[in-house]
Amino acid sequence: MNSKAQSPRLEALAHEAVASEATPAIALGLLTGAEAHLAVAGAANTRWNAPVEPETLFQIGSIAKIYTALLIMQLAEEGRLDIDAPVSKIVPDLVLSDSDAPNQITPRHLMSHTSGMDGDFLMTARTDVARYVDRCAQLPLLFPPGTLWSYSNSGYVLLGRLVEVLTGLSWSDALKDRLFEPLNLKESIADPFQLLRHQPACGHEPDGAGDWRPADGAAFAASIRPAGSFVLQSAGDLLKFAASVLAGLDGDIRLLSGAGWRDMTTIHANLPPHNALTAKGWALGFQVHPDLSLGHAGGVPGAASYLTIFPKARAAHVILVNGQGPRTRDLLRRYRRRLGAMASPDASMDFVEPHGGRSPEDERRIAGTYASVSAHLTVASDPGGAHAVLRYAGTERPISLRLTEIAPLCYATFDRDTGERGANWNFVSGEDDTVEHALVAGRLLPRSSNREA
Repeated sequence: MNSKAQSPRLEALAHEAVASEATPAIALGLLTGAEAHLAVAGAANTRWNAPVEPETLFQIGSIAKIYTALLIMQLAEEGRLDIDAPVSKIVPDLVLSDSDAPNQITPRHLMSHTSGMDGDFLMTARTDVARYVDRCAQLPLLFPPGTLWSYSNSGYVLLGRLVEVLTGLSWSDALKDRLFEPLNLKESIADPFQLLRHQPACGHEPDGAGDWRPADGAAFAASIRPAGSFVLQSAGDLLKFAASVLAGLDGDIRLLSGAGWRDMTTIHANLPPHNALTAKGWALGFQVHPDLSLGHAGGVPGAASYLTIFPKARAAHVILVNGQGPRTRDLLRRYRRRLGAMASPDASMDFVEPHGGRSPEDERRIAGTYASVSAHLTVASDPGGAHAVLRYAGTERPISLRLTEIAPLCYATFDRDTGERGANWNFVSGEDDTVEHALVAGRLLPRSSNREA
């Protein structure tokens, strides 16, 4: 892969993004064939006015879940685990609230988010991976393993624990030894003790006066590193990884066999249309989009990221930002479209505008209360339409949202205070057509009560 430090066509986009005040800084990467084009703009840290360079490291968040799945697939090919065998065979002392769950959940369930483990359990727990997994004994399952889909950080922490048990290494060291070093990724770290050797981009949040400030707690806890709490990479290194995936699909076996790559990139769980993740389905680590591109998004306090790989076009793109504010979500949507069009003639994104109509009958069907360990949601309907109040565990301020229909049982969400569009929500019905779950930002919330408008 030939790397160019800057690309004029990407430079214009990078400077436009910073000028829009949607982020303090941005790094863009575009891989087409053997050429990697990069562009950066803005401040890595507004407090010190430190400029972003092509080598600057950004937090990639949950993109790191692809790496955790890859480590598991490598260990499977070495004969050290069976991805379709119960995790109890690897961690015999694993305890979950459902005593039989360790004998039912497999690594394949965990990699495809079909294990039933609640998504965002103890995101700020200041402990290590092993202790976090021990505390999952408190965690009830959302559904029987293999029957439904719900995005699960907790499940990926358990995968990271499997890596640690089988390799005798910390998850961070296993990632360095098995991925970063073989691919010569010198602008990639998974251990904060390595941070002083690099120039990182600090996460930022709005300061309330129209400017940016470094985010408080701009990373999640060490206990959830296998789910993506602390991996930093440059756009160039992330493109190198994308190139290695394309090479693997073409037969390069440095990281994984061809059969392994095909298994990792084949849909194992279908998702409802127009879901929050704009995905058609989930493979093993990768989400698969309707245009059959592969990828993953990432988010930590004050930063966001996207990686998209187009196997047919042999192309990829990367978007890394170090801000999360009112304009950031819209910027990322637009740039995913624009870079996708540069990468592949077949690129498309499942993101539709609300049609303006209403279905009062569906609004009555979804009205009620939904809850998990991670969140509590109340949905109601009145003459003005459907609306909701969402409260995440550990937060004081509930989020008040207006719901606007996109398709049957699928709604765009809008903040009732700011009007900002958020993620789409899907409502999932059972065999008797009764709505049983809300799929909120990819997390399944079981219905706990009905509530007529």
